[in-house]
Amino acid sequence: MSRRPSPIPLEHIHITVPAHEKQRVELLLFSTAEQRVPYGAWQSFILERIREFFDYTTLDLTPYGYPAGFFVRGPKGMIEVVRQRLEGEEK
Repeated sequence: MSRRPSPIPLEHIHITVPAHEKQRVELLLFSTAEQRVPYGAWQSFILERIREFFDYTTLDLTPYGYPAGFFVRGPKGMIEVVRQRLEGEEK
């Protein structure tokens, strides 16, 4: 039985990364049950990082009395709630 075509077109990408960074990710993805990195684990990991890059935002905490260089990063909706709470505490 053949596979159905994906409704979302897929593209192959090829990247080169430092060996120690690849090893760190493989340790994170490694499955002790399978004794290897599971099929599709790299794809899932990379897609999560891509989505985070586009869907996350950063809030600088300096205007709220924190030292320079303090910030929080997360989903846009969560950052908006944090910003509103910080502004509410200021008033």
